[in-house]
Amino acid sequence: GDTPAIHLMTANFTNSTSLHIERYSATNAIISWEVIENSDFNVQRGQTNFASGDSQINVPINTVNLSNTFVIATSKINSATDSEYTQALFTTELTNSTNLRLTRAVTGTAAEVEWQVIQWNGTSVQSGTMLASKTPETTAINSVNLNQSFIITNFRSDGSQTRRVFPRTYFTSTTQIASYKNVATGTTT
Repeated sequence: GDTPAIHLMTANFTNSTSLHIERYSATNAIISWEVIENSDFNVQRGQTNFASGDSQINVPINTVNLSNTFVIATSKINSATDSEYTQALFTTELTNSTNLRLTRAVTGTAAEVEWQVIQWNGTSVQSGTMLASKTPETTAINSVNLNQSFIITNFRSDGSQTRRVFPRTYFTSTTQIASYKNVATGTTT
């Protein structure tokens, strides 16, 4: 079946020439990936392990400039139970220039989160949180050039229809983004 052990994976570098992608299932999967290098990047990375009862962990990081820094994270849990997907869905937040907060809405299974904090010199990063519901929710942003901008999202949810809680987030204009999910039940942030 479709379980978290089959679909969820983490990725990290084992050294400067080796990328390690890991999941719990032995079932075959096709995985696509990109490695991006840029002299304007300063990247911090790590792995944070959540015990089954942990819902939030603060991770100390080296000082970053919040106006040009963002987070990318992947996670996995060792579960063959479809309803446990939500235990591996995390939001990331830079609460200040030296702290990364990882949060999930549902506990019960141990989880691993691989995270990367990317400071990209010469960029402008906006961040925040919003709810995703069956009807698109919008939030205002500072004006951006859509040809030079992209959206990165992480989300957590307490919804029970697991794969249907995954939100779609998109630009509605140069000053607004929207997000929605396919079901009305549960809260997705």
